[in-house]
Amino acid sequence: MSLFTKPMASTVVNAVLLGALATLFGSIMQTMVKYATSQMPVFEVVFFRTVFGVLLFAPMIARGGWKILHTNRMGLMTLRGLLHSGSMMLNFLSISLTPLATIAALRFSAPLWATLLAVIALHEVLRARRISALIAGFAGTLVVLRPGLVAIDTGTTAALASAAIWGVVMVIIKVLSRTESGISITFYGMLFIVPISGIAASFSWVSPDPLILGWILVMSVIGNIANLFMVASFKRADVAVLMPIQFTTLIWVSLFGYVWFDEGLDVWTWIGGGIIFTSTFYMTLRERKVKKAVTKISIGASDSA
Repeated sequence: MSLFTKPMASTVVNAVLLGALATLFGSIMQTMVKYATSQMPVFEVVFFRTVFGVLLFAPMIARGGWKILHTNRMGLMTLRGLLHSGSMMLNFLSISLTPLATIAALRFSAPLWATLLAVIALHEVLRARRISALIAGFAGTLVVLRPGLVAIDTGTTAALASAAIWGVVMVIIKVLSRTESGISITFYGMLFIVPISGIAASFSWVSPDPLILGWILVMSVIGNIANLFMVASFKRADVAVLMPIQFTTLIWVSLFGYVWFDEGLDVWTWIGGGIIFTSTFYMTLRERKVKKAVTKISIGASDSA
């Protein structure tokens, strides 16, 4: 039985475990990105990371054949790949300029941006509790940024933009995970980034150091594992179940940033990150409760028909 294509017996337990591993491996990858971008232009790092990411699927394809990459939703895969390209390049740029803990705290705002986009683009209804959660979440973002007291630079702007795009990508991944395999979702996500990042990298290209390329290769392996774990966890449990695990990202990157890059532990980043996370978690739980209530009403109506 494949870990990434079929649910296991203890669905929720496995989802939590996979989500925790995805968070840890993702935090390790971000730490490695910070070092790589100090040695090579940012977009070139993105390019090689995704090239290696795609090539690492070769053993899986050799074993399972091209059928493991089959998808009936190439249009949505393409949209996910294009959006992921922008999110990843902005994320790598922010990592090269901003403390890892600050980026992690701001990235918690991704569901807030996704909700705001749904209201604007899909005309979803904003209820009082949802509005309160959005206000609280964006207030937490202001706590992290502290505009007027701390300069809002390119790094924090890129982190916010990346989080906003990633919020949409998360929704697309959740939709795709209902019908597509984790391998195909991860593969196509990487594939579309290669040409886009390659074009961006060409404007500041430098001859790569073999040692840094080796570092990026290891980073790509870890990143692919994190992506596969994330998609597999989405297949097994609701976002509301998995969200609390995401907060451990702040713990991991704060530790790694402090040890490897001598980044200070900013209390305001933790306070703001906590506010953002709490608001997004509450909003997720609330939406889940509303959907369940609507489902019960629909079932009741159909039973009485």
